[in-house]
Amino acid sequence: MELTSEANQSVLKNLWNKDTHTFSSDMLKLTAIITMMIDHIGAGILEYLLYTDISASIPYNTLLIIYYINMVLRLIGRIAFPIFCFLLVQGFLHTRSRIKYARNFLIFALISELPFDFCFFGGIDWSHQNVFLTLCIGLLTLWALEVIQNKEMHIALKTMVSLLAIAISLTVAAFLKTDYTWTGVLLILGLYFFREKLALQCSIPFIVFLISSIISNLAYVTLQESVLLCLSSKWTLFIPALMIYHCNGKRYMQKGKYFFYAFYPVHLAVLYVIQIILTNILQ
Repeated sequence: MELTSEANQSVLKNLWNKDTHTFSSDMLKLTAIITMMIDHIGAGILEYLLYTDISASIPYNTLLIIYYINMVLRLIGRIAFPIFCFLLVQGFLHTRSRIKYARNFLIFALISELPFDFCFFGGIDWSHQNVFLTLCIGLLTLWALEVIQNKEMHIALKTMVSLLAIAISLTVAAFLKTDYTWTGVLLILGLYFFREKLALQCSIPFIVFLISSIISNLAYVTLQESVLLCLSSKWTLFIPALMIYHCNGKRYMQKGKYFFYAFYPVHLAVLYVIQIILTNILQ
């Protein structure tokens, strides 16, 4: 029992250092996958019950409860993506092989596409691509910018080529309609550019999503309404901001690296199976 207690304390210490009041990168990673799963339970299960033909067999009062629970789950889910982007930037800065790092994202982007399509769209849907592709585009953009910065060329030309690389990456993400589209890539870039200014880096997720909200809703609502819309749907972004601010960057879980990659397609496949089970029960 004592050994078990000591082991538990060691695990907790690796996640949260009470002496320095900081989180490890492992804690951020676990927080990201848990909040992502919570978000996808809302998007993949509750919204399936709400917005498909199956809703006809569910009482109105029950649908109302499901609707409000879904709102809470989706708010919690907003915590995940900024943390994933922050961890990607940290991985890019510290990886021993950029090629292998990018390869992993690309491979799991391909593996994840079918589970993503079936879970959220009920079948193969080429109009939306999964979040791994967004992360992969962001990673390749960081790599391209680093290569450009290391080239010997005039500063003006270097700036122009860098801006062109950024414009291309944002356009590709928007054209492919990857999860979070150009907003996701811009968030990765912002976290990378302000990596040495921690306070500003922590505010980047809110700034980027605010810009995205204003641009996306420009033709439909006023500027003030866009700001209020962003605040009401993204106010939980203060949680990843605090976690990033208090991250010590230490990693203790050296084994099981691919678990965090595989978790995404596997949990989407499981949610799709649950959809099938619910359909058979309710119809």
